[in-house]
Amino acid sequence: MFRVVSTSVASPANAPWKQCHASSLIEAGDGDLLCAWFAGEAEGAIDNAIWLSRGTRQETGWSFAEPERMTDQVEAHWNPVLGRPAGGPITLFYKVGRPISRWQTWVRRSTDGYHWSVPEELVTGDVGGRGPVKNPPVTAADGSWVAPASVETAAEPGRPAVWESFADLSTDGGVTWEASPPMPVDHACFEGAGMIQPTMWVGADGVLYALTRTTAGFAWRSRSVDGGRSWSAAEPTNLPNNNSGLCALARPDGTVVCAHNTSGISWGPRNELVLSGSADNGRTWERLGDIERLLESGHGFGGQDAGVVTTGRGELSYPTLIDDSAHPGRIIVSYTHERTKIVVAALKL
Repeated sequence: MFRVVSTSVASPANAPWKQCHASSLIEAGDGDLLCAWFAGEAEGAIDNAIWLSRGTRQETGWSFAEPERMTDQVEAHWNPVLGRPAGGPITLFYKVGRPISRWQTWVRRSTDGYHWSVPEELVTGDVGGRGPVKNPPVTAADGSWVAPASVETAAEPGRPAVWESFADLSTDGGVTWEASPPMPVDHACFEGAGMIQPTMWVGADGVLYALTRTTAGFAWRSRSVDGGRSWSAAEPTNLPNNNSGLCALARPDGTVVCAHNTSGISWGPRNELVLSGSADNGRTWERLGDIERLLESGHGFGGQDAGVVTTGRGELSYPTLIDDSAHPGRIIVSYTHERTKIVVAALKL
């Protein structure tokens, strides 16, 4: 079980956009918190940009400064991901371009969260998305930096859409990357396009685990015994998934927690955001409690290659989980609140 000990809002009250979404978190190293998201007219619009706000810890949560616009290119921007390799700089990954099936990954780096390198492509000539797609990279047992990655092939006449998850690996702190083969799944027996946006953790057994968003009503799990270079056949878990983002985090006692929605309908409601726990590295899950719940279940989510079409009403989604280094018994979660704000909450387990 857990309780919410503080709730803050990272996005500004008078925002210069209509919708915001897909937040990411990282501790800056001086007690501050960095939170990034994309925002614009609507998901997929060419005015979407990546924004970053710095939060100062207060007694009751964080006080976030006015956000900084991190991108100047007039093009759709998506899914910022904040991460840091061992001994390396804070790294901001994000997607640029549309449709989703042809977006590219760009990156900026910083030693302090204030001063950032100029934007550059993560992998030159990338089409479809390399590096992390939603959740932060993890450090494998051999020291490699492993990014949870996926690609989405759009439907064409006579051919359905196909989604694949994989790992992108770096042995030099994020300078160069090598993609693994896709996580095996029999698409002939899989309901819907497939699985994307993995969240990863290293188990107490040293094995690398991945839990994926899917079109099949439940999150699916795969495992790697060689640090993400190859993967076992993906299998369903009992964790419901509504074809929306989720995020897992390994705890010091060997358990794993995951923030997710509760519906098992693809493109289903996102009005309940909960935390679940697993004692067997994601094979089975037990619901621990609500992070937040809205009475209204929303007005639907029209998923397409150009982006999700939604009003945002009734939506709590796309959580990111990180540890709170100042309080070992706590974790921090950020998430989208009805596409109008980004909420950051501290949870005491």
